[in-house]
Amino acid sequence: FPAREAAQPGETVRFQLHANYRSPRMVVKYANILLKLAPPDYPASPLEGDEPVIEAVCNEQLHERITYHVTECLHQGFKPDDIVILSLRGWGSSSLRELETIAGLAVRKFSGEYNDEGEQIYTAGELQVDSIFRYKGLQAQAVILCDIDADTMSDSLRHRLYVGMTRGRYKLVMLVSPEAERVLMGQFA
Repeated sequence: FPAREAAQPGETVRFQLHANYRSPRMVVKYANILLKLAPPDYPASPLEGDEPVIEAVCNEQLHERITYHVTECLHQGFKPDDIVILSLRGWGSSSLRELETIAGLAVRKFSGEYNDEGEQIYTAGELQVDSIFRYKGLQAQAVILCDIDADTMSDSLRHRLYVGMTRGRYKLVMLVSPEAERVLMGQFA
């Protein structure tokens, strides 16, 4: 191929698709309302999905409530590898970092190490636990989001919530701090 000049920033083309085929329609509807997406995403998935659960949880109750929702997912027929628990924080400050088991299942998480090819090494386990930063671009049947702390709806929070909310193919649970619940519920007004 002949050599070409690199495109300058003003000459690049940006393509944006507002139809969301990955996420269930119910999740897309919630994302449009909670995140005030403009323009709104069009819910194009054939799946309606469950209505997302938004539950206020104090830090002391977080692991207990995660266990409860994982158990509920299992009772609904999801297999452990269908479920992912994602922190909206970076892995270094995630409340999930020290967990070894949830609902009697071994946790699969980033070990903090890399192999010779630079790929992340994960611990052995049945139940995936990660941060949304590492999980971006991936998806699971059921997603439980946690470590959602905010007293305002910032652009950063809006972006992280969108990424987290749209990882699920069917079920979404959001475990939020009481302050974040007020922020999110205020979006319905």
